[in-house]
Amino acid sequence: MLESILRQLADPAQPFSLFVRFVLKPGSNAEFLPAAHAVAAATRAEAGCIAYEFHRIAAPAETYLLCEKWQSFEALTAHFQTPHLAAFLALQERHAAAPVQLEVGQLI
Repeated sequence: MLESILRQLADPAQPFSLFVRFVLKPGSNAEFLPAAHAVAAATRAEAGCIAYEFHRIAAPAETYLLCEKWQSFEALTAHFQTPHLAAFLALQERHAAAPVQLEVGQLI
C-alpha cells in the first residue's frame, strides 16, 4: 500500500491527504467504533499527523470514510510501523465486507 501511495505523490516531502473508505459487515459497529476512536486518538498524537478523522457515510449502512492528512510520506511510513495501526487494521480486515478503497490527494 505504501508503494502505491508514494507513486501518486508529486513530492513526498510535502503534505498530502488520504481518503480511505471502509465497508463493514452488518453488526460490526459495536467493535469497529471503539477501535476507530482509539486509533484516531493515538494517531493524532503522532509526529507529522495533521488530521485523522472517521466519518460515517449515510448509505450503505456501516460504511465509513477516514480522512487523513500527513505532513510528509515519511510521517505516514512511521505511522504504518505503530502497534495501534496494526491492531486496527487486523480488526478492520475481520469486519470488512468489501476491499478498502484508497484515494491520495494533494492540495491545489
